[in-house]
Amino acid sequence: MEELSWLLSRGYGLDAALELVGNRHQLHHRQRLVVRRAACSDEQLERRQARRRRDVDGEAIEVDGFNCLVLCASLQSGAPVFVGRDGAMRDLASLKGAWRSIDEAAGPIEALAAVTAGVPLRWWLDRPVPHSGRVAELLRDHARAHALEWQVEVVGDPDRAMLARGGLMASGDAFVLDHAEAWIDLPALTTGDRAWVIALG
Repeated sequence: MEELSWLLSRGYGLDAALELVGNRHQLHHRQRLVVRRAACSDEQLERRQARRRRDVDGEAIEVDGFNCLVLCASLQSGAPVFVGRDGAMRDLASLKGAWRSIDEAAGPIEALAAVTAGVPLRWWLDRPVPHSGRVAELLRDHARAHALEWQVEVVGDPDRAMLARGGLMASGDAFVLDHAEAWIDLPALTTGDRAWVIALG
């Protein structure tokens, strides 16, 4: 990760730099994916750290839905989760395979509701992701049952839709972190005893 971050800080493109580092260390696909998600340039690091919020303080939050839900599921199941150079938690889960059973979304929804109690949330879900409509209904049902101030949007490009609204973003996606006015790592606030967290930063 340090070598890739060094190259990015000196203007190398991500794909070319990752290939160089991966080939040098003979990294397999999953190792390259970890390094790719964990690294960032010095400029990105400074900008992301300056805009990070550590606590929920009542401000409305735009939530990168599957990004947060899938990461929470990994934390709850004991799957490996790593902390990148910028301090954000990330995992290796694929959105396509993340919801083999829709019931897997219930635990993450409850966990995120617990750490954002009383805070208005707008959830953004990727329309192309399998079960996005059903997850949206689960979120709406939970909000109704607990009188929560939640809105749920299912769109083609949640990242750009969130950023267009502005404000505080809950996401670990690099594109969002680089363009958000402010961001918070909500899944990190849900970490429990089963979590397997690996610090790479």
